[in-house]
Amino acid sequence: MRLGRLLLFGALGAGIGELVTLATEYVTGRAFGPVLTVVTAMLGGSLQAAVDSFKEPPPAPSSHPQSGYPQQGGPYPGYRRYAPYRTPPPRRRGVPIAVALLVLVVVVGGGAYLVSSVIGLVTGNQTGVQRLVQPGPSGQAGPLTVTVQGVEVTEDFIKVKVLATNSGEIPITIVMQDQTCQLIGDGGVTLKPYGGFTRLGGGDIDVPENGVAVSKVITFKGDPPGTNLTLSFTALFAMGPIPNSIQVRNIRLTPA
Repeated sequence: MRLGRLLLFGALGAGIGELVTLATEYVTGRAFGPVLTVVTAMLGGSLQAAVDSFKEPPPAPSSHPQSGYPQQGGPYPGYRRYAPYRTPPPRRRGVPIAVALLVLVVVVGGGAYLVSSVIGLVTGNQTGVQRLVQPGPSGQAGPLTVTVQGVEVTEDFIKVKVLATNSGEIPITIVMQDQTCQLIGDGGVTLKPYGGFTRLGGGDIDVPENGVAVSKVITFKGDPPGTNLTLSFTALFAMGPIPNSIQVRNIRLTPA
């Protein structure tokens, strides 16, 4: 029973740890990976194990009467009979804490890591390596300028951070769809924005007028299609005459 409670509280700790991890990354913008999840799961299970260690199991009921208590009945009136003293059975001990913690680390910790990996794959919330050769290149079309500030390559995704400014007098919208945004590499290989549950690659980029800068991270799923890339937007919208498209060329990456 104690091991079962330990695993239960460890599983609850894993779930809480995953929520804490996602909330922390949302607030701070930093990805701590599954480490925080595993640590929280271990703490949750260890706390319950520590509490259980101070609890004494209730004594087992004895079917034999204790010595010193007179028993009624006998061959003549006033006869008293005393039951012989019997040693109580040895008390059963629970699973040792060390063994329970080992099971917790292997089962709950491994499960928490797996859950964290699946969530990272679905949402694109993975930490990678910055591979953009600085300074990042820019592309210009009319009053609109788009600069690539970073390219983070993770296990499954490519995160391109862009900064857009508009020196004109009317707002411009960069339309973000599968057909209007592409990351182009060697030999014409292209990647489309990855939406996922959180629409990481979707969502139009609204760039205000008069030079107000707007930053956005566009997520593409897959490996970089080379080390010299082009980011292409083929649909721009504004309430007035503007170019139809904009490209950022010569996005150079360091070797993997």
